[in-house]
Amino acid sequence: MVEDEAGVRELACQFLRVKGYNVLDAEGGLEALAVSRSHPGAIHLLLSDMVMPKMSGEELAVELRAVRPDIRVAFMSGYSEFSRGDLGKGFPEAPVLQKPFSPASLVEIVREALARPLAARASEGNEIHVT
Repeated sequence: MVEDEAGVRELACQFLRVKGYNVLDAEGGLEALAVSRSHPGAIHLLLSDMVMPKMSGEELAVELRAVRPDIRVAFMSGYSEFSRGDLGKGFPEAPVLQKPFSPASLVEIVREALARPLAARASEGNEIHVT
């Protein structure tokens, strides 16, 4: 979970943890890359805000896919131009969660993103990590 607004990030993480997800969180793209490097296990999903200081959600997704090719991607945005899912840079499969969102819509987008197949997917264990 990558979100620069602390309140939004904390609530979203809480919603997902209540539903049983193991959540790693970061305030921005650079911190998310550091969390990814230090996390020894699989990370199954990047859920990132689209617009953040220093590094956009798309830029972060490109960087993470380079080192974790099996990571799925979903985005969040308060901007309507991202609601179409026309994200470019190789993420046409990424669902977009419009802000503000409800706990139910957050969990729905996570489930949707995790259910989407990847072209070259390694076998996964039972534990799911949401970054």
